Amino acid sequence: MTTPALAPEPYTREQLEAYKLLVELEQARKSFRVFLGHVRIEDTQAGGPVLFSMWPHLSEVVGLLGTSKLLVWLKARQIGATWLLAAYCVWMAMYKPSSLVILLSQGELEARELLRRCRVVHTLLPAHIAVEAVQPPSGERLEFVGGGRILALPSTEKAGQSFTATLVVMDEADFHQWFETNLAAVKPTIDAGGQLVAVSTANHETIDSPFKRLFRAAPGNGWTRVFYGWRARPRRDAAWYAKVRAEATNEALFEKHYPNNEEEALSAPQSVRAFFTPSLDAMRDEARRTKPLTSDGIVSVWQRRIVGRSYCAFTDTSHGTGGDYFATAVVDVVTGVVVADVFSNVIPPETGADLSVKLLREYSSPLWGIEDNEWGILTIRTAQALGYENLYHRDNDDDKPAGWHTDDKTRPLLWGQLQEAIRAGNVHVWNEVGLAQFYDVIRNPLKGGRIEAIAGGHDDYPLAVGGCWQLREHAHHGGIVTVPRGRVY
Repeated sequence: MTTPALAPEPYTREQLEAYKLLVELEQARKSFRVFLGHVRIEDTQAGGPVLFSMWPHLSEVVGLLGTSKLLVWLKARQIGATWLLAAYCVWMAMYKPSSLVILLSQGELEARELLRRCRVVHTLLPAHIAVEAVQPPSGERLEFVGGGRILALPSTEKAGQSFTATLVVMDEADFHQWFETNLAAVKPTIDAGGQLVAVSTANHETIDSPFKRLFRAAPGNGWTRVFYGWRARPRRDAAWYAKVRAEATNEALFEKHYPNNEEEALSAPQSVRAFFTPSLDAMRDEARRTKPLTSDGIVSVWQRRIVGRSYCAFTDTSHGTGGDYFATAVVDVVTGVVVADVFSNVIPPETGADLSVKLLREYSSPLWGIEDNEWGILTIRTAQALGYENLYHRDNDDDKPAGWHTDDKTRPLLWGQLQEAIRAGNVHVWNEVGLAQFYDVIRNPLKGGRIEAIAGGHDDYPLAVGGCWQLREHAHHGGIVTVPRGRVY
């Protein structure tokens, strides 16, 4: 009996291999996540190209890129963001016919470097995944067969105008001089169906940049926001952090390059911060556990008046036009707790005075100090017109004008004693927005260590609390008792 011949295979091995490559191409074309599995990048430590590592935080960002038209990303350095976005730009330009990807960088050199990374990603792709580039590529653009192109631009006053983009990536956006102007120029094209990603480490020279304001306002402004600190990159631990910090020559710059959390990235550098950061962090944790009894967004109450307790109040007045804040703090002189406040940057002095008088009468009209700057005078006069009698007078002398006068003598005393009280844990602030301003207060190295808010920051709430701390000894009570930090009343 003879063995029957084997039936011929329906496909040759070469045909199967070609079909497999076509399937891989189609899958990569449809999914950026699949595409990343084919991406190789430069690695100076490895000495050559390596496969892109999909770290957990980068996997999360990939998901956001697929769902968010407007993404603002605040980050630490060297966590893979630039290579991820370079790959995303290449994927978009290769596979979306006639697409336009715009890269906006801090300057011309930075723009060229980001485009160079896009070229690296494209050059190192497997041949069956890559779409052919149109040669020769210029220093400012990368084009592909099918019409997709990547255009790299420095952030100048007119950058981004007259373009209809599929994708705009604003790299290191917190350092762009023309960030707001560029954003206004490119966003209308995004509203027509494109996507915009603004990504950056924090600029240590300001805490109120347009990029930071954009980040803080998300998601209420329509943007999706994401933050990843230095721990996001695998194999970074406390020992690594300590080593890198010890090697840093600029402490403030290091803090912004490797922040632990959003607050650290957005606030003044710890190295010049006026208040003891561990105490502020402890208060922040305490504040997050303590919700106000009542709050309308301007007047908040955390503790009602306790019979037998004494209170004092202090006001730092503002114009009420969206800049500085009107801040009235009411403090229990025994516990150091800010039990209530009036806090807003959109109320005029007269309104702030009226709201403060109503609030203070709930605490038996305690001693009330009002800083007597130009708008403070209006607040004082309004309080007097409303019949508030227990106003602090300069030098606590009723024969002198009402109001607290900040000068070269009282200013260092106010800030210095408040610093000591916070370090000792004797002050408790439960207003999270007000507490955030304490992180903004610095010892300005350019002004001989003068204590003030960093450029773009605010010190209105800290000043109000510091004023209360000065007045507490003049309030009528049976003695001051300090309490351990972290205790909730």
